[in-house]
Amino acid sequence: AGAFASYVEGRRYEVDRQVDYVRAQLRILRDRDALLRASRDDEYRASIFGPYGIPATERGSLV
Repeated sequence: AGAFASYVEGRRYEVDRQVDYVRAQLRILRDRDALLRASRDDEYRASIFGPYGIPATERGSLV
């Protein structure tokens, strides 16, 4: 357990962030007003959907 402590701690932020995204997505699916707000508020949408809410033009290309 000690050997993996730094690895686990390093991943904690990533996992917590993903859990926050999932919670926000579940909330937005249940809350019509939040969904409508996300449709017109770029900053709010990015906070809810994280990297998935960023327009494709800003994400770059895989090509």
